This record gives sequence, C-alpha cells and structure tokens, in this order.
Amino acid sequence: MQLSQKGESKTQTRSHATRRALLDATIASLSELGYSRTSTTEIVRRAGVSRGAQVHHYPTKAELVAAAITHLFHEQANDVANRLETMSDEELDTLDGIDLLWGALGGPTYRAALALAAASITDEELKPVVTKLLREFDETLVTNFGKYFNFNGEFESFWPIGLRFAFSTLSSAALYRELGLEDRAEEIVTVLKAMTSMTIKQMGKNSRQFGIQS
Repeated sequence: MQLSQKGESKTQTRSHATRRALLDATIASLSELGYSRTSTTEIVRRAGVSRGAQVHHYPTKAELVAAAITHLFHEQANDVANRLETMSDEELDTLDGIDLLWGALGGPTYRAALALAAASITDEELKPVVTKLLREFDETLVTNFGKYFNFNGEFESFWPIGLRFAFSTLSSAALYRELGLEDRAEEIVTVLKAMTSMTIKQMGKNSRQFGIQS
C-alpha cells in the first residue's frame, strides 16, 4: 500500500478529499439556496462526486448537514485563532478585538450559518446540533481570546460574558449588513466599541490590554 507524505494511503487521501468536497458543497449550497432548497442531489452536483460516494460518507441529508455545520463552526473558530496566532506582540497590544470578530462575520460562511440557524428554529432534528456547536464555538472563542489578553482581577469573571455580548451584537450587525443596511451595521459596531471602551475604563483597566483602542 502506497502512503502519502503524511502516512495516508491513496484511498484515505481520496476519501478525505471526497468528504471535504461534500462539506464545502453543502456550505456553498446553504449560503446560496438556504436550507430548504439544499438537496443531496444539488450537493453531489456541486461537489463533483457520485451519489454513491455521498451515501457512503453521509447516508442522509441530516447527517451531511450536521457534518457540514461542525466543519463550518470549526473553520470559523480556527480562523479567529489563526488571526491571533499570526500577530506579533506589538500588534496584539494595539489589536482592536471587536474589529477582529467583525471581520470574521461575513461572506458565504456567515450566510450558511444564518441559513442553518434559521432552519434550526423549526427543525427539531437540526436544533440540538446547532445548539451544541454554538456552545462549542462560544467556549472556543473565549478560550482563544483568553490566551492572548490579560483578563484578570475584577475583569476575570466579567469578560467571558462581555465577549459573548459583543459577539451577539456583532452577529446582529452582520445580519443588517447582509440585508444591505451597511450604514446601520457600522453604527452598531461604533456604539459597541464605545460602550466597551467606557466599561473597561470604569473598571480601571487599560483598554489596550483588551484589544480596544481608546
């Protein structure tokens, strides 16, 4: 059996590529067509694989969408982590954390997430999957920011809730942006940054520690 450089056989490599193609096609279809119009036939067409390959890896639409959701949320969490990882200490000192999160909310990935979240409200099979992954993404977000910013003392118990509040507010602003209300979205982001800066100052902290330019 011939192995690749990573120790995988050619069969394993092809299998991985097929799964990735199916997941990417699912996210693209969700972004463009929404959940109800996304079918396994459409996904297979976009992925360029056979129906048999799809059934082998993900027998049902529900399983395929669940896997795509997992893939989607992990990619979003990794994107934020990678942006933090590649920044120097100097850049982290002046990093605007809100702009970092704001930049992560947009494009096909965010539209796919919106479609799934909306569908999960009335889909009892989809709802627990989305809820579970949203909790995981939330915890990963808090962990990643905690690695790079000095949240301690009085702020230690407050900042995870504050970060969730900021992310929820930015998610709402991103929805405005997706609907063509860019001016309203930017107003929300501006006010959120001002509120965050004032809150940190009231707690006697240096706002630069938390990625907020005062």
